[in-house]
Amino acid sequence: MPEDVAGAPFMAVGSSAPEFFTVIIATMVTNSDEGIGDIVGAAVFNSMTIVGLTCIFAGQTLVITKFPVLRDFSFYLLSIILLFLFALDQKILWYESLLLLLGYAAYVFWMTQNRKIARAMYNRGGFLKFLTADYIADVERRAKEAEEKEAKKAAKEEGDAEAGEPKPKEGGVAFTPTAYDANAEGADKSSAASAAPAASPAGSAKPSFIRTLSFTLRNSKSFVIFRKNTSAFKCIGKVQTAFSWPLTMAFKLSMPESIRDKCKYWFMWNFVMSVAWICILITCVLIFTTRVGCILNIPGIVMGTIVLSSGTSVPDSLSSIIVARKGEGDMAIANVLGSNIFNIFVCLGFSWMLWNITEGPYEANALKGNLWFPIMIVLIYSCFLLVAFIISRWRLTKPLGFSLIFLHMTFIALTLLTNSIGGKKPVLLLPNTPGWSD
Repeated sequence: MPEDVAGAPFMAVGSSAPEFFTVIIATMVTNSDEGIGDIVGAAVFNSMTIVGLTCIFAGQTLVITKFPVLRDFSFYLLSIILLFLFALDQKILWYESLLLLLGYAAYVFWMTQNRKIARAMYNRGGFLKFLTADYIADVERRAKEAEEKEAKKAAKEEGDAEAGEPKPKEGGVAFTPTAYDANAEGADKSSAASAAPAASPAGSAKPSFIRTLSFTLRNSKSFVIFRKNTSAFKCIGKVQTAFSWPLTMAFKLSMPESIRDKCKYWFMWNFVMSVAWICILITCVLIFTTRVGCILNIPGIVMGTIVLSSGTSVPDSLSSIIVARKGEGDMAIANVLGSNIFNIFVCLGFSWMLWNITEGPYEANALKGNLWFPIMIVLIYSCFLLVAFIISRWRLTKPLGFSLIFLHMTFIALTLLTNSIGGKKPVLLLPNTPGWSD
């Protein structure tokens, strides 16, 4: 399976579970604006900060493929435009939410026919061939590697001397030629060369992002508090254990490992319980965020855009950085764009469809306010990200990463300046804001 196909629908759906439950609970249970704010804020966070962190912590300059990026950008821009148009009348009707769900269905259908579509575009020649040439070359390379792997596996099962293990001679241990030994008796040098594993695009194996970060903290003079020998480290460890003990025990009791080897389908129970725990924890986080915003007199759309979006996007951040350090740049970018597509098409579309079925047209304070402004910022930032990829010649570099993170900080500043914080008037007044005409 190509990297982009694995990253866009599968990794994106898995890492977007927090956003999905946040929107469902905010829409159907608490009836607050944090859900919409979370999706809009996550769109900017994913496109700017996650891509920026991927560029910085990849440990190498990754080259991404044009065709999958342009494909995902097309569906992403379509989702933003539909969201903007549907929010103009300040309410969401049932057919509008249905169109969002159909948009994701079209995206999934495209992914099932992705190779055929790319091949058809390549055969048309001209500019379409230029867009899909590197993608087709990558697909053919992967197909060739898969065929060689299957041929080698079949030869080993048949007891082929070039790939299998010959019986040792009596009275001693025979030398075992392998498929990679060109000097072995009966081995063909050309076949040995073709069987040799290709050099990984990521170079030598790199440690995980989490281990690299923890190692840096432990050995840095600026982070003496993280060293194990210090009393501060022991104190932090005890506090962490005290706070995490209830959750750890709850996880162990609800998903005991002792039954794992006894039940063949135990993984299904673990999957269901994992989803249930995500739902429970997201509910707690949403209630806590809503109460804090109420106490500090901060609008729910702001809490969702800035606070919730950063928290619920942690799985996307870690998954993109981890695969990027393995040299899978296409998968990292596909995960980011695929998550944004899933968030708008499915998270908002499904929750709004449920509301229309049970309550009628969906109306919220966020739709009646200045929701158009952050959506417009998301659209502009998305276009900027595409232009940045083109200017950098489809390379993920550290300067690009720092510039994207700076743009996200700018978005946070604009969100704070254009909303009422602490009961005070916004610093920057937008249309439809009280006092705009003055």
